[in-house]
Amino acid sequence: MDSSSKHVNPNPRLKANFLSKIVFWWLKDLFWIGTRKDLEYSDLYNTLPSQLSDRLGDVLER
Repeated sequence: MDSSSKHVNPNPRLKANFLSKIVFWWLKDLFWIGTRKDLEYSDLYNTLPSQLSDRLGDVLER
């Protein structure tokens, strides 16, 4: 993906509390958008830093 196609949509899980993570409350806004229209790429959240491919690739190489 080139830099021109990147979007900025911070992942709410980064600031979610313990209970919110357990019941997936941090996804409620995305679910609400999904009930109103088809989701598009711009509706999705950024990937969590721990789930980026360069980090996961390094873990697999070990």
